Amino acid sequence: MNIRYTQDLKDYMAKKGYSHIELGIIDASTCCSGFSELVSNFLTDAQASELRERAVRVLNGEVGDIIVTARGLEYEDDIELGLKSFLGAKDITIKGIKAWTFSARKDCDSSDAKADGAAEQASAEQPAQA
Repeated sequence: MNIRYTQDLKDYMAKKGYSHIELGIIDASTCCSGFSELVSNFLTDAQASELRERAVRVLNGEVGDIIVTARGLEYEDDIELGLKSFLGAKDITIKGIKAWTFSARKDCDSSDAKADGAAEQASAEQPAQA
């Protein structure tokens, strides 16, 4: 597994005294939908030592460790962490790690479902034989 940090992220972490990153997951489940999203936080050495007790996995990054506190994440071979800023708020961008998802079924073609629906509609429109 190859983990890279962008230069902006490395510079920001050094400037602010952060040496580790926490990676977790947040779930939103409602009556109509549900989704999971990654959440990340900057950590100092003291915060990281406290969080290690709850860690599911610890990845060695370019700057400190990435402490993963969520189960069921999907990891690619290449992971890139970067820095995004919006109105002064900083956020860690993550490429190569995502929340677990259902894969699309490859054996189910949407054209089959359309054909089945058309056949049902055609049989419903035919008058009943007396």
